[in-house]
Amino acid sequence: MNNKALKYNFVSFLILTILFFIIATLAAHLASPTRYTIDKTAPIYSNTAYRIDSSKALTLEQFLAEPDKLKQRPFKDVEWDLAAQDYWLKLDLENRQAKPVELAIHFDNPMVDYLSVYHVDDKGQLIDTTELGDKVSGLSLFQYSTPHSMLTMQGYEQTSLIIKIDTVGISKTPINIYGEKEFQDLLRSQSGIWGIFIGVLIMAALYNLVLF
Repeated sequence: MNNKALKYNFVSFLILTILFFIIATLAAHLASPTRYTIDKTAPIYSNTAYRIDSSKALTLEQFLAEPDKLKQRPFKDVEWDLAAQDYWLKLDLENRQAKPVELAIHFDNPMVDYLSVYHVDDKGQLIDTTELGDKVSGLSLFQYSTPHSMLTMQGYEQTSLIIKIDTVGISKTPINIYGEKEFQDLLRSQSGIWGIFIGVLIMAALYNLVLF
């Protein structure tokens, strides 16, 4: 084997090793995207319920006035479908510690058309509304790519979020709750995953260049 062939084999082996390392790192990031959700890091307790509105005419006032029509089940049991219908999700939160906590509610579906987040107090009075979705104008690129809502809970506070999902296509929207620091860690992880993905493409291109 001449020196030139040996050199090419060494470079190919080096690129392949780096490629496998990048893929292994990517797999490690993908394996634990919800490791630091708030239920694992702080005494924040939640209850969930939902209602599916096939008429697409339900209002927030009607939703709050008809609690008996809610299904008191985890969001993972929602019967997501491609049919034309709205999904109303109710998330009750309770801070069981004396100090306030900053929460980030992450809606893990950037393809939702319209996503409304209604923040109500323990008496059902509307506090504020957040409008998200890829068909909502005026949002930042960050809000489009990572739909989320920030919430500050005082010590021992109880509050509720009513989430309305109105979309055509993929409606399934996992909802994860993070503390402020954990949410920043999630964003860094997502950025790292995109960087690793681009790195894999570059290394694969270099590997093919060396071979051919």
